[in-house]
Amino acid sequence: MINGLHGLWLVLPIALFALLLVLAQDLGFTWMVLLGLCAAALAGLIWFGKLIPGLLFIFMASVPIVISKHVYSPPGTFTLPISIYLCDVVFFALALLWLWRLVFIERRAPLVSVHYKWVLILVAWIAVSVIWSEHPSYVFTSVFNYVRITLIMVVLVDVLQEKGLLKYVFAGVLFALAANACMSLLQLLTTANFELQGVKVGLDATRLQYGGGAIEVYRPSGLTVHPNMLASLMVFITPVIASYLLMYRNHWRGWLWRLIFLLYLAGMTALGITLSRGGWLSVAIAMLFVLIVFVQAGMLPKRVLVNLGIGAMLAVAIAIVVYPALLLRVTQPDHRSGESRLLLIEQALMIIKNDPVLGIGAGNYSSGAQTATPASFAALPDEYVTRLKEGVVHNKYFLVLSELGVVGLLLFLFMLVHFVRMPFSRGVWHDPWLFSLSVGLSATILGHMLFFMVDHFYSEISMQQLWLVFALLVVVERLDMAAAGLKKMAT
Repeated sequence: MINGLHGLWLVLPIALFALLLVLAQDLGFTWMVLLGLCAAALAGLIWFGKLIPGLLFIFMASVPIVISKHVYSPPGTFTLPISIYLCDVVFFALALLWLWRLVFIERRAPLVSVHYKWVLILVAWIAVSVIWSEHPSYVFTSVFNYVRITLIMVVLVDVLQEKGLLKYVFAGVLFALAANACMSLLQLLTTANFELQGVKVGLDATRLQYGGGAIEVYRPSGLTVHPNMLASLMVFITPVIASYLLMYRNHWRGWLWRLIFLLYLAGMTALGITLSRGGWLSVAIAMLFVLIVFVQAGMLPKRVLVNLGIGAMLAVAIAIVVYPALLLRVTQPDHRSGESRLLLIEQALMIIKNDPVLGIGAGNYSSGAQTATPASFAALPDEYVTRLKEGVVHNKYFLVLSELGVVGLLLFLFMLVHFVRMPFSRGVWHDPWLFSLSVGLSATILGHMLFFMVDHFYSEISMQQLWLVFALLVVVERLDMAAAGLKKMAT
């Protein structure tokens, strides 16, 4: 007879195995191999007693690998689906372990942070929009995806209670950068996508032609689904690395500093060859923010600042000589990209005008776009108009305003500004590494606030990376507060 926790230890693995067996019936070869590798990695982590650190590393490394399987897709074009990603498999194991320890070992409630406020209010507003939405199923998928990434944020904040665990997280981030940089260079050299099963790559965005087709340029996407997504990933990572390198610039002779510097160069190279102008500007703003904070904190002498400026100009000049497509992307016609963005903004303004306060409901932009036809569309070819109506306005703020109204946009902006200001919420930082992380993470949000002006970031995976930055900012602040307490006790 099975009783108590001993029975649970037996029943739970059987139930999980049965669930995976059922889900695996419709999986392709790639997913079966990945699940097998995940299972082998999990067994190894258990064997060596590094389960939580290992899961954190693998999770962060797999977040930018956009291999997915759609579970549910609402009818219509460019609607948000519910998908299972590779990182979800890892997070599922991490969440189960976290829940088990929380309930049966530590017997406590999850950690709650005041910094969750604007995130939770925004997610609640997304859910409430179902009341006035014409397509509740579209709202449902949006709510599901935002609840999912908010749960990930809460779990990570609760798990990361030790500085040592934070190092595994950023080791995973660096691994993700290296993997995407290597894949993007391989794609550039071979002009091939190297698509894995479950990766949805927009092929029309990967090739640009100049000089009437005489020059063709390939835009790699790495392990993401689009070159702009790869650029976004680098905007999320490279400012954090730059902040670390500046903080510990006196350690440049050490192997760790040099390795991280090489990864920084790889990330900037990957960003450059995406030919994402929005990504370039965003990372420039993020880097400038890091420099300003360090200068104001008295941590960056003018001599170093001048050297960095000279080095940056030389790097840009060398990059243009080695890869002239960088200059062509700025000086040559953009294949109607700018025109399309302006037309889509005009269309979005029509949608906003009809429902300015509440919006048309989360996830409902595609349906609203079918009936919003600006007068300027009349002079365009029918095929071009059809393609425009199948897309989404390339501006995150107009997208949020269209779906969630003025209320939703204000909540979104309050949330972003709140987390950007987090490095300044503490008068004194006690741990230099944590301070550098906080500044770098804050810079990534500021950089994306610019990026949001030229792209929609509509997919759930795009917002997941932003929510992860929120989680890490909360963790970094809490760990520095703990470090301050230890110093007081020591004195």
